[in-house]
Amino acid sequence: MGYYFSTTKAGKKIDASGKTVRALIKAGKIPAIDISTVPGKHRFRIDPEDLQRFIDEAKFSPVPTVRKRRKRQLAPVKEFV
Repeated sequence: MGYYFSTTKAGKKIDASGKTVRALIKAGKIPAIDISTVPGKHRFRIDPEDLQRFIDEAKFSPVPTVRKRRKRQLAPVKEFV
C-alpha cells in the first residue's frame, strides 16, 4: 500500500478545493477510499494513479459552452417637475 492523497492535497494537484474533490468523488468521477470510522462522516483517500487518470481524461473533455446573459433593459426614467 503506497501513499494516498487527501481531498485537500488532491485539490491542490488539480487546482480545485477539497470540497470540489469530494463532490467529484461522490459523483463517481474520481475513485476513492473512505477511511472514516464514524458513520456519516467521510474521510476520503485517493490513489495517485486514479487522480492522474482523472487529470488525463479531463484534458480531453470538451469545454462546456457558456451562455451569455442578456442585460436587463431599464425602463425610461420619468422626470417630475
